[in-house]
Amino acid sequence: MSQQEAQEILPGTVVEFYDAKEITCGVCLACKSQRLNVLTQFNRELNLAASRILHCGRQLLDLSLTRDELVRRLTSIAVLRRTLMEALALEELWSLVEGEEDGFTARELAEFVFAETVTDHHAAAMQRGLLQERVFFQFRDGRFFANSQAKVEQRRLEIEREQEKERELEEGSRWLQQVW
Repeated sequence: MSQQEAQEILPGTVVEFYDAKEITCGVCLACKSQRLNVLTQFNRELNLAASRILHCGRQLLDLSLTRDELVRRLTSIAVLRRTLMEALALEELWSLVEGEEDGFTARELAEFVFAETVTDHHAAAMQRGLLQERVFFQFRDGRFFANSQAKVEQRRLEIEREQEKERELEEGSRWLQQVW
């Protein structure tokens, strides 16, 4: 996130960031010199560098609500975004934009997918899906680029090999447990 974008984060803004390798939803309680005081959906307060923010919404939450109510709202937002993310057909989206040289923002890609007016929830769900997806898109400089057909095939083979290694490790582990 750029310095200008960080300065635009107002108290009450719903943000998303990685926390323990998971995308977490939070609300900005205060922003001071590129640091954000954030309340998470798990009822934790964190002090984050603005550069850790993955997605910054446009709609503000009312900070006069109780802490419990803010956490409930954040939890419902996270559930909605996960539900929207799970409904994404990223391979179809990839086939639509494959070959485009310019990358797309998550909001721009969400406009291809969702029939209704795109909200912060749609854009965040798209970003979540694209960041977790490892085959069709690549994230660079704040934009998503469609991989070439050759790169998609290469990634599929790599993932297949990784899964095979995991299966072999599990089988070996089960065998060792039976021997013991």
